[in-house]
Amino acid sequence: MQALKTIGLVFISFFLFIFLIVFSVAFTANGTALNPKFITKELDQIDVSPIAIEMMEEEFEDDPDFPEELKEALYDTIEETEPVIKAELNEAIISVGDYLRGKTDELELKQILGDTFLNSDFLADLLDKVDLPALVEASIDTDEIDMDEEFLDSLIDTVAEIEPDLKEQVVAASDPIFKYLLAETDDIDLVDTLRSTLLSTEFTTTLIDNLDIVSLASEFLEDSISDEIPEDMDFLIDELDNTIATLEPSIKEAMSDTDQILDYLLGERQDLRIVISLEPVHDDLEAILRQAFLDNIPQEWEDWPQAEIDEQLEQFLARAIPETFEFDEELLGTELPDRIDDGLTEAEEALTEARDGIHDALSEVENTPELEDAEQYIGWFTMGYWGLIALIVVLILAIIAIYHHVKGASLHLGIMFLIIGIIECVVVYVGRSIAIREIAKQDIPAAVQDLPDQLIPAVTGPLAALSIGLIVLGVILIAASIIYPRWRLSETD
Repeated sequence: MQALKTIGLVFISFFLFIFLIVFSVAFTANGTALNPKFITKELDQIDVSPIAIEMMEEEFEDDPDFPEELKEALYDTIEETEPVIKAELNEAIISVGDYLRGKTDELELKQILGDTFLNSDFLADLLDKVDLPALVEASIDTDEIDMDEEFLDSLIDTVAEIEPDLKEQVVAASDPIFKYLLAETDDIDLVDTLRSTLLSTEFTTTLIDNLDIVSLASEFLEDSISDEIPEDMDFLIDELDNTIATLEPSIKEAMSDTDQILDYLLGERQDLRIVISLEPVHDDLEAILRQAFLDNIPQEWEDWPQAEIDEQLEQFLARAIPETFEFDEELLGTELPDRIDDGLTEAEEALTEARDGIHDALSEVENTPELEDAEQYIGWFTMGYWGLIALIVVLILAIIAIYHHVKGASLHLGIMFLIIGIIECVVVYVGRSIAIREIAKQDIPAAVQDLPDQLIPAVTGPLAALSIGLIVLGVILIAASIIYPRWRLSETD
């Protein structure tokens, strides 16, 4: 009978040893690659911004003319928006992980996209991290765009002033677009979307109220007057700015009819005519030009009789100062509505193409056999994992039953746990050292050189924790096999 117990103990110990080794591998896999929370935790700790920036810098090498200011603005935007993107990505990973681990019956990728990236709440959180004034300022290439410096400064200041409202309108405009991309609506009308958000009467009126219209109007009006001013008397233009500034209330009042402008730009009407009367400043303009002209009479006029000078001056003033200033389609450019229409048409076609692409990609992923196989394999793994735990418990109980006393069972199990723990602990720390050393020999981009030092300890962390736990448990059981008999003996005495 003793020989039979010994043989049984050997076989059970052998299988328990093998099962504990297998369980250690399964425990590591269950705590890392098959654990969505582990993946999201490690993703949060990875600084993705330098990686993205390095990739962008490689692209910019092919475009040496790309503005440095815009590069820096884009880099700052990437760094600021990284936490928002990671948060939604983590939600998507957990949702997919729940399906693969059998916690949900269906993988609704469209729903996952709608709950994470393709929704207005995500865009609002994203825009909240974006410095729009800095981005707009960096995006405007003054070498290619002939824009008055004062008006440019006014534009940037206006964006800063209305930034919260602007972001709110962008978010509102995105909602129907996201619904269309997710096939929640059958069609998309960008004109209607823009007219109800970014190009609504209320918002554009707010924009005009904050914008320095005077500098823009001054440029147009000065162009008109300068046509009548001799080339050697361009200095007269400099005298006009302060006077034209008094027109600001009249200009903004005239342009408060933004519907006419927007309807023209969006092709809903063929003409545009906003008339701004110059009557409030006519006398001031005339006085300024007259005095400046008399103070700087052209040399060829000096020998003329005063009557002839006065006559020429009156003719000049009559030509130079119009009764009204018209803001019409010629001023904006007759081709602008067509360009906007073409742009909106191309945008709608791009959205339709993106919608079809999203639908096809999601359908392909949801119906791919590999995904179903992965779910099935993970399901089998989970069953095997818990079955392995149950089997290990049974084998431990069998060893305890064979010994039938605390000292022998504790010593036997303690030695086994201690040996396995030491072996696994050595494997973990030696393996980490070798892996990090070998990876360091590889040509790794600077942006990801720190990843191995972060990921290798994280991936081997569960096995390291298990090995230390087995060592501690082994020491406790061995100590118990020594202390318990003495304790029992003292109780008996």
